[in-house]
Amino acid sequence: MLDACVASEDPESFPDAALYTVRNETLVHENMLSSFIKNEVGNLEPPTLSDERVGLHAMPSKLRRMCSSDDYARGGRKEIIKAKYADSQTLQAARNIIGCRNQENKNFRTIHVFFRAAGWPIMFFFILTFTFASLGNVQFVIMSKLSDAVVKYKKEVNEATISFSELEMYCTKALRWILVISTLVMIGAFFRIVAMTQASFNVSRRIHEYCIDSVFTNNSAVLKIKKVLTSVHTFLYMDTLTIDIMLNYCMHDVCLLLIEAGAHLLMLLFMMPWSTPIAVILCFIILRYFLYYFVKSCRSLQYTRVEAFDKINDTIESAISGALDHVFTFGTHS
Repeated sequence: MLDACVASEDPESFPDAALYTVRNETLVHENMLSSFIKNEVGNLEPPTLSDERVGLHAMPSKLRRMCSSDDYARGGRKEIIKAKYADSQTLQAARNIIGCRNQENKNFRTIHVFFRAAGWPIMFFFILTFTFASLGNVQFVIMSKLSDAVVKYKKEVNEATISFSELEMYCTKALRWILVISTLVMIGAFFRIVAMTQASFNVSRRIHEYCIDSVFTNNSAVLKIKKVLTSVHTFLYMDTLTIDIMLNYCMHDVCLLLIEAGAHLLMLLFMMPWSTPIAVILCFIILRYFLYYFVKSCRSLQYTRVEAFDKINDTIESAISGALDHVFTFGTHS
């Protein structure tokens, strides 16, 4: 075959292969390659152009509905994606597990599913993070008191109210406390990572169980994505991608930053009470005008990603189905 492909254009160089046609879904031997080249190729006439209008082939009703629909417009796509993937019916199994059996419960939120699936390790993560973030601030307090003692000794060195031996003993004691607290912070950071890792495993396993169980237990009338196979593929793929790769990292970073920011804010208010009004105003501005729009944009980005994967999967399925239909139609007309 390679020799036939790279050989010259001399007809004698091509192998005398058999030529088949598809008729009524069967292969029919028509001619040999060498005979076809000698007898048929030279007698073929180029097609002549015609002014007659050629009618369109019969268009399937599904394709006609897709062309006449506004679903492929930006607004239509957004509403369809929300109706398919943002519906809380996909978390039916999660509701049953966490005890929210009342379908009209307005207090149900997806974040409750995450923390309930994480279990006790997420609580240990919160406790350890807040505790050792506070210990880090305690180090700052000890060092500030130590610097105050040194400054006081330098100012009152002539009055001799504080002896050098007392200052040396205080510095040694403060250094020991700093070493102990630093060791505890490092140990706590290790156990904090272990707790969050266990919580991430719990979340991934249980939420996957919720999603897969909802696909199998709910019918297509309740779970809208079951009406199209590509929607089910997109749902399961995005579930795996979001939970295993994105959600756990995001929750770890968000919780860590919020807890440490809260601990540092309390330390700031303790050290400088006069900064309370400024801190409250800044927190309100950050939460309302930065964090709110950031979360909203992230949610829109997730909808866009789901929409993109849904359209890609739908295009691939249509291409595969269309290829099969084309082969079948070609065989029938032949």
